[in-house]
Amino acid sequence: MREGMAFFTDIHWPLVGMMIFFGLFVMILFFQQKRYSNEDLRTIENLPFEGDEE
Repeated sequence: MREGMAFFTDIHWPLVGMMIFFGLFVMILFFQQKRYSNEDLRTIENLPFEGDEE
């Protein structure tokens, strides 16, 4: 176990990358939710599925 862990000395760089990834992920989710108004969501909810007849 110690021999394998000797190769992982720079653990801070993967942590920085993970923090950037999760930060961007949360920001994209937030902006995606703010993009649509309630009226737009109601319209999308009532759209028929592909192949459905009205």
